[in-house]
Amino acid sequence: MGQGSCCTLGLSVWPAKDSILKAQNTYKPFGGRQSDAQSDRQVLSPQKPPAFLKDKRKMKKNLGKQIVVIDNGFVDVGDVTIEGDFVRIDNAKSIRVWGTKAGLGELRTGPRKETKVDDVGVVLVPFGRVVFFLEVTGW
Repeated sequence: MGQGSCCTLGLSVWPAKDSILKAQNTYKPFGGRQSDAQSDRQVLSPQKPPAFLKDKRKMKKNLGKQIVVIDNGFVDVGDVTIEGDFVRIDNAKSIRVWGTKAGLGELRTGPRKETKVDDVGVVLVPFGRVVFFLEVTGW
């Protein structure tokens, strides 16, 4: 086998390499303009957020005492406030063991004697991670 040949078929590797280099030289990303990281960053994140995002970030709504079911199996209870893109749970307790026979709804009036909770303080959760809220009275 000589240099530039592939296997015993005599196929040359070099013409394929030349084709790849030629294609790379003719491809111009971003519509043919030269690009650097700074100019791309400005295009992707504008200086002023759109008006609908600005209003959402200022939104603050108090929901009172709630059980908050969060994805990945977390269940917390506390004083819930929606602040823009986040759910804030003050005086939060993480419900580690429900201690119920008929589901989470049994805890609306307060914990059962078999329920195990851990004090966790203040919890901030991105709003998109919340599965649902359950209003409670006896916590």
